[in-house]
Amino acid sequence: MFIATFFNVAFYHEILAALSGQAVSIGRGLKFASTRLRSILIWTLFAGLVGLLIKTIEERLALVGRIIGRFIGVAWSIAAVFVIPVIVREDQTANPVALLKRSAGILRRTWVKP
Repeated sequence: MFIATFFNVAFYHEILAALSGQAVSIGRGLKFASTRLRSILIWTLFAGLVGLLIKTIEERLALVGRIIGRFIGVAWSIAAVFVIPVIVREDQTANPVALLKRSAGILRRTWVKP
């Protein structure tokens, strides 16, 4: 999960560069991702723990657990969808809860109209 997140951060950084008219560079993307190692590591540990908790709920509570686990899993996936862009755009935000809140806030502002 750490490796996938690391390369996603590098890739997303270069997507933003390409969209702003810059040339794309694999090396520059990897170098950028290395500046976010702490955020990436802490996020992957946090996301792995949440995944483990969801799996435990599904296994221990039989049918009800599968339903609850799937519901929590979907909510988690939706809330975490913008974590990679937040890691790329924010300066050294290593707190995984803050990353998740920022991601969910972006989603809420974009899709949920007051």
